[in-house]
Amino acid sequence: MNRMSRSAMLMVIGLYLLGHGVLADDLIISEVAWGGTLGSVNDEWIELRNTTDQPIDLAGWVLTFNNAQIPLGEVGENAIEVRTAVLAPGAFYLMERTDDNAVADVRADLLYYKALSNTGDRIELRNPDGVVVDFVGESLGVAWPAGSAGSGEPPCVTMERTGTGEWVSNNGVICNGVDKDGNPLNGTPGQPNSVDVIADLAPTTVATASAGALVISEVAWAGTAASSNDEWIELHNQGDVAIDLAGWHVAFGDVLILLGEEGEDTLLVRTAVLPAGAFLLLERTDDNAVSDIPADIIYKGAMLNGGVLVELVNPQGDVVDLVPLLESGWLAGTGPVADLAYCSMERTSDGGWVSNNGIIRNGLDVDGNPINGTPGQPHST
Repeated sequence: MNRMSRSAMLMVIGLYLLGHGVLADDLIISEVAWGGTLGSVNDEWIELRNTTDQPIDLAGWVLTFNNAQIPLGEVGENAIEVRTAVLAPGAFYLMERTDDNAVADVRADLLYYKALSNTGDRIELRNPDGVVVDFVGESLGVAWPAGSAGSGEPPCVTMERTGTGEWVSNNGVICNGVDKDGNPLNGTPGQPNSVDVIADLAPTTVATASAGALVISEVAWAGTAASSNDEWIELHNQGDVAIDLAGWHVAFGDVLILLGEEGEDTLLVRTAVLPAGAFLLLERTDDNAVSDIPADIIYKGAMLNGGVLVELVNPQGDVVDLVPLLESGWLAGTGPVADLAYCSMERTSDGGWVSNNGIIRNGLDVDGNPINGTPGQPHST
């Protein structure tokens, strides 16, 4: 498979949005002022962005956090007033809490009622089908990836999204907007983020060799014909240099699998550096899930047959790849009740997910049955 950009990665989700004409990374969360402003810590605001050259109808879209449901296209739930229901190409969408004073000199597109937690929260952007197409933050009480509260130094700094999907604090130099008391904001509401402006001015640089190279490539969430407990996960180094796995981890549900060392839910590590082009095979509980291929990592923890969000996290704590959770369950693969049972879900070269075709496969389960998957090998697609 070719190295994937963030856009290609999120195309996985985008394949499910074509009925609405909007791909997953067309509408994104671009900036969050979770710490409020110097004028008031309650004056929080959130910015979205239409990254395309087409308008986006916001009917049915919802932003959620801390049990709040904020519809973007109409008044209701925690949406107090909606002033913009169709977002213009390339435009920003400014959401202000309670009233239009959080950013006193920039008109809000939507007013909402609900507070973000200063100790951390998870914000999710859902499309009209209820699919999570973007998010920021881990969960309530887990620290935000960037930004600062009123007690910070400097105080009330927003967190901005970079062009590569990471989150950083506003740099305090490129800013716009004032709070209700006339104090300059440490953010860029309704404007390109400070990191984007600097990137436009700076010379082009080459990313490190491992950036974007390690991906989740195959998931056998239903186990095998021998045992539904014999789940396995495959990662792939798509790059041209080896990757030191120290500090990397895979997470789903309450499970955290360290890739470079034993600990948390990692029981055994046999491969700590993944060669260029190689696959990394993670097997659950023991080395019997794929009985004829040695596991690189053995872990504990079960995936739900109804679906679970699987995330690949780099040593800096950034989610660099994911398998999204849909309301309908997994994107692909099959369980025991299917014409072709216990098929793994395989990643395609364009970032989509499909079920193994039952023809091109390798590996045996603990009872010697052929596995409907391709652990440690190129995929059937």
